[in-house]
Amino acid sequence: MVAFFISLQILHELNQMLMWRSKIYECQAVIEALKIEGVRFVFGLPGTTIMPLLDALYDEPSIRYITVRHEQAAAHMADGYARGSNHVATCMASRGPGAANMTVGLYNAYAESIPVLAIIGQVADSIYYRDSFEELDLMSFFKPITKWSAEVHRVERIPELMQRGVRTSLTGRRRPVMISLPLDVQTKGCAGIFPLSPGHIFHLQGSHGLGTSGSYGHKAVTA
Repeated sequence: MVAFFISLQILHELNQMLMWRSKIYECQAVIEALKIEGVRFVFGLPGTTIMPLLDALYDEPSIRYITVRHEQAAAHMADGYARGSNHVATCMASRGPGAANMTVGLYNAYAESIPVLAIIGQVADSIYYRDSFEELDLMSFFKPITKWSAEVHRVERIPELMQRGVRTSLTGRRRPVMISLPLDVQTKGCAGIFPLSPGHIFHLQGSHGLGTSGSYGHKAVTA
């Protein structure tokens, strides 16, 4: 019975990815936001909940995706690149086990004040909080080893929160940040949504649950 339900969930995720292929030229908000913030490399290991992002990366020639054999290596490579480039580096992993494998590298970056942006795929909102296959509470899991974290549930907030993550990682004491993206958020169309320009710094007001980008305490938001 358990295998049957896992099979149904995998079929649901495959359907989400097929839907994404028909919208890939409409919704590039995540990758466009990375490009605007000067990201040129993304280190990661492919997984089911980040496949739409990988498709979008394939179509963006200015950002190179470097595949690793283990998510921990992706975090360490991002750490090393950030040290050498003096800019935020990006690593990417898929939900539960992939996210857990990345923690050692992110803890090292946190302990040594290195700016790393971790993008983690999450199970779709439609099956969230049902103990879905490899589901993990990413916000709580990464809180001790990140300066700031966010889980995006509304596609129109992707540009804002991606920029916020990069700027928070680089401002004040440099440290890692984590952004979680549920699978169905990645596959929604977002016509008319434009990423922020490089010179624009987004200031968030009270009810968003975010401190200023220069704050030292951990901030978390579910949007």
